[in-house]
Amino acid sequence: MADSSKPVASTAADDTCLAGDFTCAGDLVRLQVGCRNICWFTQTRRGTTELAVPWRDVIAAHRGSPSSKGKDTKDCFTVHYVHRQTDNRWRHRHKTMEGKKHTLQEWVDIIRSRIDMTDRPTRLLVIVNAIGGRGQGRHIYETKVAPLFELADIQADVIVTQRSKHIGEIGQTYDFSQVNGVIIAGGDGSFFEIINTLVPRMQMDDTDVSSHTAILSPVDIPIGILPTGTGNELCKRTYGFIDVETVALHIVQGSTVWRDLASVHEEGRLVGFAGVMVAYGYWCHFVKDADRSRWLKTLRYPVGVLASFLKKKREFDAEIEYVLNDNRAITNTQSEAPRPNRDCVQIQGRFTDVNCVLSRLNTDGNEAKALYNPGGMTLLTEIVSGNIQFMKFLLKLSTMQKDSYNQDFISMYDVTSYKVKVADTNNNGDTSGNGEDKAHLILLDGEIRCLDTLELEVKHQPNTWKLFYSPPSL
Repeated sequence: MADSSKPVASTAADDTCLAGDFTCAGDLVRLQVGCRNICWFTQTRRGTTELAVPWRDVIAAHRGSPSSKGKDTKDCFTVHYVHRQTDNRWRHRHKTMEGKKHTLQEWVDIIRSRIDMTDRPTRLLVIVNAIGGRGQGRHIYETKVAPLFELADIQADVIVTQRSKHIGEIGQTYDFSQVNGVIIAGGDGSFFEIINTLVPRMQMDDTDVSSHTAILSPVDIPIGILPTGTGNELCKRTYGFIDVETVALHIVQGSTVWRDLASVHEEGRLVGFAGVMVAYGYWCHFVKDADRSRWLKTLRYPVGVLASFLKKKREFDAEIEYVLNDNRAITNTQSEAPRPNRDCVQIQGRFTDVNCVLSRLNTDGNEAKALYNPGGMTLLTEIVSGNIQFMKFLLKLSTMQKDSYNQDFISMYDVTSYKVKVADTNNNGDTSGNGEDKAHLILLDGEIRCLDTLELEVKHQPNTWKLFYSPPSL
């Protein structure tokens, strides 16, 4: 009698290479290994169910039960894989196959050989922000992420930050030729530190990053961002939600996409790079004030919102010149019509905030979604509004309602660059209570930077860095 669990070459017309029969959780299973995927056909009382998993989603295979990790020689082997949920979240799943003991290692070897053909990382630098978020970054990494990396046979060089600006120091000195990627366990501020170190470091000697006309060489080492910080907008705008396991599995799979940055310049100086947003005005001051209450951890932002209503917003007169991405504004509620000047558009007025995000607002469904915007940025200007009106806006924004940005005090433009010249800074609260000059502060990805002048230029920098991410279409 033939051994039904022994790998048998298929003669079928499809791409099935090997097939065999096993039991899994008491059910009869036909396992097929093909060129494109591994497939389980399970016979149950209700009929036969099929599960096909592409090789890029297969994490590992080993002898024994799921918890043994290959350390036992029981009459079974386990295959670990990515389960893609309908909400785009990814989860680690596994199936344990029971069969003839003398054939099991052969199956494991065959599956592993297929996994080895996929392009995925084998060694990573992991930088854990020890104080980000609720200070749980290290615990989250060790309990949720490290086991997945170990399962996928990914070696990790883990560095836990010891002091402020430690991430930047690591980025300046680490030998990245020894790893396949950099993983940051932190938030938007941690990403800001590493990207503002790597971009200048990766440039050729004749590239002046201080110049807004410089053509930047891309950072070709992939970056992954585990959302363990206070602000995790980069993760949210990429994946659509904040979920550590999903991000970890994207990293394990190894697919990457190019992402853009915004470079911020003033006269002869690079202020910095941003991957999420650049803000001058209200939102910058809001984050600055909230950071004085870091002891509140993640509560400092909702508390800061309430506290902001007790203060009058700073207003400033400014001239703005921008280059439209497609020669039209997304939304323009300014009372003064834009005046075209060659390939630029100019507006001037009195504002409370001028900011840009590297995403576009998608309102096709029932809610607003901030999605990655290839090829451009969304410029938003805000004029003064009443407290009640602004509170309604924040409530809609917190739940991403479809008409969140449909406000008469907000204008939006799809742009590739813009300049801001602040004309009047001598009134309406330009200094804080401790004498700090608010007019010279700017926000980049959750980090506050100081300007030397009151003229700045923000430029879109396409395809500047790689992110560990597999779009839903892949």
